[in-house]
Amino acid sequence: MTHPNAGSTLAVTVGLLALTALAPSAASAAGPDWTCRASAAYLEAEPLLGDVRVEPISANGIASVANPDRARCSTQDAGIPDITLPPGPLAPPGQIAVRAAFAKTKITPETGPRSTQSISAQGGVTRSVDINLGPNVIRVEADLVESAAEGACVAGSPVLAGTSRVVGLRINGNSIDVPDDGSEPTVLNLLPLVRIALNDQDRSGTATSSTQSLTRRALDIQVLGLLGRPTIHAVVGESVVGRSGAVCEDTGGATGPTGPGGATGSTGSTG
Repeated sequence: MTHPNAGSTLAVTVGLLALTALAPSAASAAGPDWTCRASAAYLEAEPLLGDVRVEPISANGIASVANPDRARCSTQDAGIPDITLPPGPLAPPGQIAVRAAFAKTKITPETGPRSTQSISAQGGVTRSVDINLGPNVIRVEADLVESAAEGACVAGSPVLAGTSRVVGLRINGNSIDVPDDGSEPTVLNLLPLVRIALNDQDRSGTATSSTQSLTRRALDIQVLGLLGRPTIHAVVGESVVGRSGAVCEDTGGATGPTGPGGATGSTGSTG
């Protein structure tokens, strides 16, 4: 996987992230379209943060729990060298510290029939990540966490696929053996009410349904409440690809660009 060179250090507050969450998504397309999103890492807490995600960097996404996806895939590229969110002393619901974080999405070509296009999303951290949810909860660290997903029409049908890996995983300071090369799906139930999933993949829809999506999460941490619902949710390395409508039947004349989209971070570009 590739990622952009990081720019200067960026200080982002939860307040700014709240404003990002309120930004409107792209207008719905009149016809079929591909969708994509990538995130280096994010933290959610219910009810403390409500619908706002603490999200250092994303590509073609919105820092919202309920509606993180934009209506269309677009080419975005963002990176950041070193950031801790929320800034300041450790306080509930916790902090995420990342080094060399990246998120990127791509659609190729950017114009033309949807059946001729391919999409991809990549997100993660290539140097280190430290998720500290407090001394009485859990602390998760890793040296490298990344995911990727892609989509295209193959023999007239939409095909979505994803990969991810976690390297150098540590929980509360203890090294954790990850099966194989760190890319196999694994669930760790190490503490009461704490669930850690490695290389988790969610699919919705099928090749024949009206919509279809694939979400690949390299590292997924959930702190569960008494009713079994997550009260704190932290994810590192999330890549999402999907479609709305019959993209592989769109073989007609040239269509317009797939933008607009959105990227957050120290660097970014739109295509």
